[in-house]
Amino acid sequence: MAKLTKTQKVGAGLGIFGLITAIVAAVKAKAAPPVGEFEVTDLVISPPEVYVGEPVEISALVTNIGAERGTKTVTLKVS
Repeated sequence: MAKLTKTQKVGAGLGIFGLITAIVAAVKAKAAPPVGEFEVTDLVISPPEVYVGEPVEISALVTNIGAERGTKTVTLKVS
């Protein structure tokens, strides 16, 4: 078995100290506050096909499934 020198002992001590510091820092870190999480479902396009100039109705259900209040901007792109 190899004999440990003072340098090796100090290095090991610093390694353990660094590990303990990292663990303490991780425990003290606060989690990010919860935010609203949204789900867009039930997309309905009526009628499903239209000609230029004809009216079309588009709807969708936007639900906050998160634990907190929030807002969501929903963008409709037509091509």
